[in-house]
Amino acid sequence: ACKGKSKTVTGGSVVDGYESSAILSPNMYESTNIGPDMLIAFATIEGNVSYRNIITGTWYIQELCKVFTAYGRRDDVLTLLCRLNKHICGNYFDEDCSQSNEIFKQMPTFMSTLKKKFYLNRNKDRHYILEIQKKTATTYNMLREIANMQNDNDK
Repeated sequence: ACKGKSKTVTGGSVVDGYESSAILSPNMYESTNIGPDMLIAFATIEGNVSYRNIITGTWYIQELCKVFTAYGRRDDVLTLLCRLNKHICGNYFDEDCSQSNEIFKQMPTFMSTLKKKFYLNRNKDRHYILEIQKKTATTYNMLREIANMQNDNDK
């Protein structure tokens, strides 16, 4: 369906004899950048609510973290988002216990203009970096506790 009046301009020449549409040479398509690679992900379809657990947070962010942690080192981002959609619409539901006893689901969506597969991090040593960050945070918290105990003893 048409979503506006703008047209993408790529430059180049049109093959003679065609009026309403144009045929571009294959090398013309490859060499012309017609827009940025974009990926936009939404927690739910436009106009619908996004559900949230009071303690654990939104379904979308919970599952996003799980999927990207479990599969992010091997799968491309579009595959991860498809897996995320499957997990949310298959594993999460909200029951309306008021009158109708309806069951509500959430369906995430995304829009992509990516022209090739996009991987977040293919670094083999990523788990070491995450482990170091975790140890650093633990050490920092321990030092803060020691400083707090020292301040309490000084009083």
